[in-house]
Amino acid sequence: IKRSKREFHSRKERAEYLREVELANDMPPHPNVVEYYRAWQDEAFFYVQMELCTGGTLRQLMDQKGAAPLAAAEAEPRIWEIVRHLARGLAHIHSYDVIHCDLKPDNVLLSQEGVFKIGDLGLATALKCWDEQEGDARYLSLDLLEMKPSTAADIFSFGIMMFEVRSGEVLPGHGE
Repeated sequence: IKRSKREFHSRKERAEYLREVELANDMPPHPNVVEYYRAWQDEAFFYVQMELCTGGTLRQLMDQKGAAPLAAAEAEPRIWEIVRHLARGLAHIHSYDVIHCDLKPDNVLLSQEGVFKIGDLGLATALKCWDEQEGDARYLSLDLLEMKPSTAADIFSFGIMMFEVRSGEVLPGHGE
């Protein structure tokens, strides 16, 4: 269950939280996209019940101490598994003319069965409704900065994320 970080104070703010759930529910379920079940408000907070992914996030997997690092040569089969799962999830999202806008290791979840799933559709939007949504600067495409939204922006983020996963390098959060 995800709880809004801050209280909402207007119908507009409530609608922004609700948009994530509506967008997710407008697409049929896909094995590589976290499933959304229901949403509700209590007091001035918004709650969303989603599929439980007990394996943590891709970021947590990258940061594990004592585990074989994903940047190691022997991890290549695992890297290709991640690529396959996320590419399928992105293809599904994009087939509904939706862009995620915040694809990064923190928003990739791992199910108990070992399936990688794209999660956190909080900044996702239908292409025709894009309104300057942009996610983490480390994964942000120039397309979105130049106000040219397209699914290519997510593909860029996907590529940068996989570079980080495979290389083990920490991406800069600012600069050129």
